[in-house]
Amino acid sequence: MESESDILQQHASMLLKEFCALHKKNKQNNVFTSYAFLCKNGIFHDTAISKLLLSIKDESYSYLDTLDDIPEQSVLLNLFSGSGRLIRELIEKNILRKFRIVYNLDSSAQMLEFEKRHFDMENMKFICTDILHVKPNDFSYDIAIFHCGLRYINTNSYTKLVDVLLKLKRSNKSRCIVTEIDERFIEELSTVLQQVGIKFKWERRKVTVQRNTALYLSHIYYETNQKFQTTIDEIARKEKKLVQDILKETSGYKNTNMNILFF
Repeated sequence: MESESDILQQHASMLLKEFCALHKKNKQNNVFTSYAFLCKNGIFHDTAISKLLLSIKDESYSYLDTLDDIPEQSVLLNLFSGSGRLIRELIEKNILRKFRIVYNLDSSAQMLEFEKRHFDMENMKFICTDILHVKPNDFSYDIAIFHCGLRYINTNSYTKLVDVLLKLKRSNKSRCIVTEIDERFIEELSTVLQQVGIKFKWERRKVTVQRNTALYLSHIYYETNQKFQTTIDEIARKEKKLVQDILKETSGYKNTNMNILFF
């Protein structure tokens, strides 16, 4: 009988093939040449790296522990939803069931299509749009989560962003959670919130995080047919380092501060 880990790994291999096909279609097939897959001298790791990466938890979503008290039948606004990482975390933490509707917004139709194929549940809505263009009567939310998306919005538009988010609230109990690794973006947004008289809490957490979406896909959806030239164990022995340290250095994991703004 296959173990849960074996089933996950088989499913992961299949999904990565789909993702690679998507990149090839758009002539952006840099998945297997990005730093997320290569060690310092440009040699591929073997598939053991993907299995071991599963044991390293991405703590950048640790703020979800603040949602334990949300009522059933709430509405979630998932901004810059990307490849569905937030949805996966909500499922694992058994929080997704509390949401009657989840609005997944992203300006990339391709990323939304990828997300929809793998997280197309009854309560999911996928909307390709720019958050700055959303009108108050389009929808409303109880919880809005903006995970590491401020970097994609010009700081000159933060006032407009705050205005849109405030107008989309379902009630005075609605709340927003905005996160970024680079605190400069949070500093800019907090200044705007102060200017319009909105109370907020800025929390800094030390976390282990993944650097990019490509890495997220690499360690969850990995390809088993690649012919790797060396193993992660060989690299560790050569550099006299622990395997986990090698993974963090060469695969895209790092220890950092996650800046979280609640308002």
